[in-house]
Amino acid sequence: MRAVKTKINWDYKKPNGLFEMLIGPGATTSEILLYLLAAAGSGIAIVLSNVMLRDIKWTYFQNLSAFLLAWSLAGGIVALNTSSAKRYWNSYREEGLKMLFKSKPLIVLLHLVLPLIVVLMFRPGDWNYFTLISLYLVAGATILLLLPLYLKRPAAIALSLAGYFAEIYLFEPVPGIEWFAVLLFLKIFNGLMVQEEPYRPA
Repeated sequence: MRAVKTKINWDYKKPNGLFEMLIGPGATTSEILLYLLAAAGSGIAIVLSNVMLRDIKWTYFQNLSAFLLAWSLAGGIVALNTSSAKRYWNSYREEGLKMLFKSKPLIVLLHLVLPLIVVLMFRPGDWNYFTLISLYLVAGATILLLLPLYLKRPAAIALSLAGYFAEIYLFEPVPGIEWFAVLLFLKIFNGLMVQEEPYRPA
């Protein structure tokens, strides 16, 4: 079987607004629909399954937090793995504050808010969880920054798997939010930290 012919294009127009900055300027309709389906579908499915099928007694704010976490993580995994996002987040043309916005170390640190939300809303007082998840996220991202390009993708998968198994064996799972850590690792390690060629529609 011959390799599929496609185009690789690193050029992009200036992003028009925050949404294009997040998903990547020039995102195709299919890429946008996949992002929205993953984000909204995951959030709705998790909340409905917890309420209707698993009979988990959460407050309104806990359900809202779970929905927003699922939207951010599941949607982010899909968005950051699109060619449009890979092209934008791995190109460095911007200057000043716009370049700071694309700083991968800064983005990783900003995502430490998410395990904080989990502790405050679902694991009250479990600061060991916040500390270990945060340290692992920062350490894993640092490793990926230092690795050569050809090793980043398999290493990102390995780090996500190791983080998942470490979490389920070190911590008592909280019903309804047990998916959090592995999605966080997949979003940062596999989505943000791995550079890939930006394939475009033929």
